[in-house]
Amino acid sequence: VTVKKDGKAELDGKAMQRDELLSMIKTQLEKTPERSVVIAADKNVKYEDVIGVMDMLKTNKVDKVGLLLKPL
Repeated sequence: VTVKKDGKAELDGKAMQRDELLSMIKTQLEKTPERSVVIAADKNVKYEDVIGVMDMLKTNKVDKVGLLLKPL
C-alpha cells in the first residue's frame, strides 16, 4: 500500500478508495494468509494519513501490517 501526499492510497500502483483498498487486501490475504501488508509513504505525507490506513486495516482484522522505511 502506498499513501500519497494528498492522503489517497494506492495498491500495486492503482489509486482507490479506502473501502476498495480494504476489499482488495482482504481478497489477497484469503488466498495467501501468511502475507504481510506493507505501507509506504512519501516523506511529505501527514502522519495521520498513514495511521488512518493502519487503523483501518487493524480494525478489520488485518494483523500483519508494517511500514516500509528507507535508510538515511
